[in-house]
Amino acid sequence: MPVSCCLNRCQGATMACMRLAAWSLAPVVLASAVAGAQTPTRLSFTDEQAEEGRVAYAERCASCHGDALDDGEVAPPLKGADFRERWRAETPDALFNLTADTMPQDQPGVLDEATYAAVVAFMYRENGSGAGSDPLPDDPELLAGLAPPRWRGCPHPAGAPIVVN
Repeated sequence: MPVSCCLNRCQGATMACMRLAAWSLAPVVLASAVAGAQTPTRLSFTDEQAEEGRVAYAERCASCHGDALDDGEVAPPLKGADFRERWRAETPDALFNLTADTMPQDQPGVLDEATYAAVVAFMYRENGSGAGSDPLPDDPELLAGLAPPRWRGCPHPAGAPIVVN
């Protein structure tokens, strides 16, 4: 038998094995793609957590941002249309990380993670996001898996998953 004939047979067998392997892996690849495209978990915080955040905010944040979150003389507002527009398409980890990494301005990172999560929950509540039954996590990785906030009376950003609070 000529050598080229043997090579063609081996190559044909190899191609058949490769096709079989590709078809065998197709369901796994498809399942992974579907799992990666799942809707994020609904953002949730409790009223109790937001109230704890209100207390911490009054003690550590109000002197710069104002008692009403939007009436501070030296820091940007944390309530209102501009705030909601800025944070409406961001997962909660972005606001949590910014707050934990930079606030209070004179002692960034001095509060514990649970307190930062409570302050973020308070900001969400004050901007019209409704409380739920589960507390806002204080772990940035868990926060990254949550949907962006839904502000009452505000349109949802284009392309963002629709998740109702």
